[in-house]
Amino acid sequence: MMNIRVTILLIIFLSVVSLSADRVSIVDIDGMITAGQLSFLERQLDLAVVEQSQLVIIRLNTPGGLVDVTFKINEAILNAPFPVVVYVAPSGAIAASAGAFIVLASDIAAMAPGTTIGAAQPLSITPEGVREADDKTSIFLANHARSLAEQNNRPEHIAAGFVEENLTLTASEALEEGLIDYLAPTLEYLIQQLHGATIEKNEQTYVLNTENAEIIV
Repeated sequence: MMNIRVTILLIIFLSVVSLSADRVSIVDIDGMITAGQLSFLERQLDLAVVEQSQLVIIRLNTPGGLVDVTFKINEAILNAPFPVVVYVAPSGAIAASAGAFIVLASDIAAMAPGTTIGAAQPLSITPEGVREADDKTSIFLANHARSLAEQNNRPEHIAAGFVEENLTLTASEALEEGLIDYLAPTLEYLIQQLHGATIEKNEQTYVLNTENAEIIV
C-alpha cells in the first residue's frame, strides 16, 4: 500500500512540474506568405503543444502574400490552444498586406521601433499583369479585417483602412491607435513585458508567467 501511495504521489508531482513549465516558443516568419510558410507554422504550433509551451511568439517580417494562405494562418492562430503573440521585428521589418491580417488575428500584437504595418489593398495577378482587385474582393477583405479587429478589441476603422485606403502606420502610431499592445525594441524586452498579462481566448483565461521563461527557438 505504501509503495502504491508513493508511486501515485510521484506521478502527480511530475505532472505538476511538467504542466507548470513556463516555456515560450519562438517562430520566425520572414518573407512572402506562401503555402510553405503555412506548413512551417502549423508544424511549429503542433510542436509547441508537445513542448507544453504557455504561448507562441511569431516574429514577423513580410511584404505580403497569398490571401487563401493568410486565411489559413489566421485560422491556426485563432484556434491555437494557447495565446499567440505576433511581434513585427526586428527594427526595419514590415507587416504589409497579408502581414497586417496576421497581426490583427493575434491574441497580443507588438512591434519593434522602426517597423511598419498596413498597405493591405488586394491585388489580382492576371495574364495582363498585376492590377487592383475588384470591388467585391476589396469589400470582403475590408470586412474580414474589421471582424478580426472586433474579435481582438482593436480599432475596426484602422483595420478596414488597411484595405480600403492602403493605410500604413509606424510602430508608434499603431501603439497610439490601440492597434498593438506593446512597443518592444527586443524580444527579451517583450517577454518581460508580457509577464502577468491576462488573455481571454476561446472561453479560456490565460495568465502569462514569463519572468523566468525557458525560450524555445
